[in-house]
Amino acid sequence: MLTPNLRSRTLIAATDELARWIEELGFILGEGPSANCSGNGRPVLVEDLARTGAGWPAFAAGAVEAGVAAVFAFPVQVGNATFGVLELHRDTPGPLDTADVTEALAWATVGTWVMRHLTPGLVDENLFPDLTERLASRSTVHMATGVLVERLSVSTDDALAILRARAFTDHQPIAELARDILAQTADGR
Repeated sequence: MLTPNLRSRTLIAATDELARWIEELGFILGEGPSANCSGNGRPVLVEDLARTGAGWPAFAAGAVEAGVAAVFAFPVQVGNATFGVLELHRDTPGPLDTADVTEALAWATVGTWVMRHLTPGLVDENLFPDLTERLASRSTVHMATGVLVERLSVSTDDALAILRARAFTDHQPIAELARDILAQTADGR
């Protein structure tokens, strides 16, 4: 996932729908392993999410309900600049062994190479066929945030918080809610 900052992160790839949902949950709530990892540039290793919660009460509850028992996030970075996160999860609690950590760090290094080659205007759509759609999805969220800023006379952070809360409450992907808001705006509502 590309994470220039917490508000504009974009999922680049997910292994399955559960992985997509876990990323979406973290984005909606503004908390979770990816947020912490991108914020501090260090791996986040939570071996028993149900027991510890890791300081993310809403994320932990939602992830555990979805079947996630452990989460691990590794920074995708050059030097001290973190611009992505490799997030892993599993359905059984327990720590990663040394070989697993080493492999995850290697994949984060591969992620660094990929991210460095995703320069706007240079993305090879044949290599990353659904990236354009994913980037557009988060762009839609940012446009809807702007609409809420204007409508409600609130800050960007508050507008995004409102959008996230509504998506969470309605169990709706945040991009879908954003498209609805933009459609209402286009219809003059």
